[in-house]
Amino acid sequence: MAVFKCKMCGGGLNITEGMTVCECEYCGSVQTVPQLDDEKKINLFSRANRLRSAGEFDKASGVYETLVSDYPEEAEAYWGLLLCKFGIEYVDDPGTGKKVPTCHRSSFDSIMEDEDFEMVMECSDPASRAVYREEAKAIESLRIRINEVSSKEDPYDIFICYKETDDSGNRTIDSVIAQDVYQALVQKGYKVFFSRITLEDKLGQEYEPYIFAALNSAKIMLAFGTDYEYYNAVWVKNEWSRFLSLIEKGANKTLIPCYKGIDAYDMPKEFARLQAQDMGKVGAIQDLLRGIEKILGSKSRSTVTAPVPSALKEGDLTKLGLMRRTFMFIEDGDWSNADRYAEKILDIDPENGEAYLAKAMADLRIPNLVTLTNVTCFENNPNTQKALRYGSDALRNDILGFIESHKSAERMRQKAEEERKKREEQAAQETAEKVIATFMAKGQSSDAPKQKLSFGQAVNALLSNPRVIQIVCEKNLKQVSLYNGYVTIPFGRYPQFSNGATSDIEWLVLKKDGNRVLLISKDALECLKYSENGTLATWETCSLRRWLNETFITSAFTAEEKNMILNVSVAADKTHTLGTGPVNDTIDKIFLLDGAEVNLYLNTRSARTCHETEYCQARGSSAPGRWWLRTPGAYVSGDGTVNYGGRSVFASSSAVRPALWIDLEA
Repeated sequence: MAVFKCKMCGGGLNITEGMTVCECEYCGSVQTVPQLDDEKKINLFSRANRLRSAGEFDKASGVYETLVSDYPEEAEAYWGLLLCKFGIEYVDDPGTGKKVPTCHRSSFDSIMEDEDFEMVMECSDPASRAVYREEAKAIESLRIRINEVSSKEDPYDIFICYKETDDSGNRTIDSVIAQDVYQALVQKGYKVFFSRITLEDKLGQEYEPYIFAALNSAKIMLAFGTDYEYYNAVWVKNEWSRFLSLIEKGANKTLIPCYKGIDAYDMPKEFARLQAQDMGKVGAIQDLLRGIEKILGSKSRSTVTAPVPSALKEGDLTKLGLMRRTFMFIEDGDWSNADRYAEKILDIDPENGEAYLAKAMADLRIPNLVTLTNVTCFENNPNTQKALRYGSDALRNDILGFIESHKSAERMRQKAEEERKKREEQAAQETAEKVIATFMAKGQSSDAPKQKLSFGQAVNALLSNPRVIQIVCEKNLKQVSLYNGYVTIPFGRYPQFSNGATSDIEWLVLKKDGNRVLLISKDALECLKYSENGTLATWETCSLRRWLNETFITSAFTAEEKNMILNVSVAADKTHTLGTGPVNDTIDKIFLLDGAEVNLYLNTRSARTCHETEYCQARGSSAPGRWWLRTPGAYVSGDGTVNYGGRSVFASSSAVRPALWIDLEA
């Protein structure tokens, strides 16, 4: 027995093999079902029905097309295509409580004459065929009623498609922009379908007849969007996809995407070849109006301009003219004249809300409320407050609508930012845990958690995110810390106690370059001469270079660690040579910093001072805290001063702080 979902209510249907008609025990609907003899078929039907029930008719249709291709004799697949074609949703009849169809995609063509319905009839058995015919008759009756209502509607010039509210029920910025354009279009004399206003007197009635009439009569659709999700909201997409379908069938129509604050990748792919209008640009509405006028031609303003009453009060005509001039100045960005003309209006009518709005827009340099960015300044502007106090109900609603839309958008932005920070913090915590586990395992702690990353991966993860560094260092681990602002990491082992016992070498991270990291030992590890025979030598020929790259590297690092240490080109310091003769660059794994590098990477005296390990002290430094540089005769003194010394230093022993580059991906 297969479990399938009721296409009316979504309840589970218990279907036995061979059934083509069953009754839902939840809603009581008698309905057709497919032959559920194939797991792939069951999964495809479940997905298609789920999409259709959610109003995703285009996506559902694509799945039904796959079913038709794979199972060409499955009547239910063709029926699914019909339900998507007519946008059928099943709702409760308030009178009978039964599930009845409602249509979101009406058509001039009869369902009874559709080629998919013919295939339904051809592929169904007698029992299911009777049910299909009854359902088709109900849909056909609904389609005829919709067409009767829509035929009485006057034709529209323009259809405005947009999302009215966000997930919180607040008005979207799309709605505000769309209404601003709507008002401008109506002023120009165009008949515009804008659901917020066009359908406000249709409460309690089905909207489809009016939407169907407008979609078919409108020559232009303006599809507004400020967010990817808004463009792809179910009922928004239902409108623009139907309009595009009419265009594809040869209708002489134009769809203009009108976007703000998003790029081309955030618009539906179906808009890729359409000329879009960026509503975030100054003068966008004027540009849009000019484009529409080129397509539709101009309309006589007399059709929308109210006749002048015979009993106009003195100054009314002057006030109207001044108001038009004021907003023309605002559109042109002539703020001084806009404010001056608004004052002229207020001289005639001191409680004119539109004049105060104009002054507020001039104050804040706002050519159009759609371009408003600082809603707080606008809301708190004294002239805005006066516009709200003295303006008409319509003006107050518009201003408050703009304010609320911008606040809603800001709340959404803040919420998205909070969620982003939360995700980043969670990711940082998880990464820090893995880094800690890796370093504790490297330290061979008996209670160390299971290692999650390689050493190189752990170092890379640590250094790539300052928050991970902070979290790890807060744990006060022996293996990782911050020292004088530098991150320290363990790498290799060397004698560090007076009895010769070894311990992890702590390294300061001086630089990260991609997957390469430059390190220098935190403490001085050894005390040696630069040149064993106490004579002048270059870095290329000195005994200290040989010791670092032969003795030290062998004793301090495992084979795996040595594999991570890079061979690098080490530049010779040709400025301070002490007369040693020619100096040449070398290729080394372990080296010392030169005079320029120590000032670059350890750029303060305190950063250059270092401690000597017990082992180093026991080896007998002639000047405690003094450590060698690569530059011949140069060293850092105990107080962090860089000295270029002289020939005499070759006869002395100083501390050694090895430096090296490691490859984190090795």
